[in-house]
Amino acid sequence: MENNENNQSGNEQSAQSDIRKEVQNLRTALHLTIIIIAISTFVLNFYLFRQWLRIHRQVREMEVFVEDYKNVCAPVMTDFAMQLQEFAKTDKEFAGILIKHLNRPGAPVVRTKNSN
Repeated sequence: MENNENNQSGNEQSAQSDIRKEVQNLRTALHLTIIIIAISTFVLNFYLFRQWLRIHRQVREMEVFVEDYKNVCAPVMTDFAMQLQEFAKTDKEFAGILIKHLNRPGAPVVRTKNSN
């Protein structure tokens, strides 16, 4: 009987030892998973931050381009289109060509200086 009790206590100790090992393995797996998630989150946030910086740099560049267009190019093109219309008043052959190209979809709208 004493042999049975020793055998049972040995089995219980062995079972407890196995459970402790399994719990330790689970803790290790959990810690590794947390570390991997933390590193992945850091890398993703770093990538998104770099993209954000790149987009804002491009926006600033485009703002300069748009301001240049509005302040320099658009007035020059409008003046040129008005000069073409003035010339078309004196040359009827050119007037037909100008009407053909200005009266199509996507053609620039020519404003006179008085309508601004």
